Amino acid sequence: MNKRTKIFSAWEQVPLVLTVPEAALLLNMHPNYITKLCRANVLTGFKCGKEWRINKGSVMKYLGLGTAADRYNAITAPDAPASPTPPSAPVVGIR
Repeated sequence: MNKRTKIFSAWEQVPLVLTVPEAALLLNMHPNYITKLCRANVLTGFKCGKEWRINKGSVMKYLGLGTAADRYNAITAPDAPASPTPPSAPVVGIR
């Protein structure tokens, strides 16, 4: 890792909007494939000039983790199970 790599221990520390290289690190995929997923509307993103910005929630949904709001609603819903959902896996690193 170089000195610009930032380590996150929880999804709550990951920024709401990710760049392609950040999303590629999180998903362990090539940046070109992340761009392809954005163009195919698999990942929710938008273009800022020539670069893509990707919604953190769409990355979490792609991984099958849901969004933070989904997890909160599942815990606070009246018909929610007695135990809360387990915490998500720690995030390795982002530039």
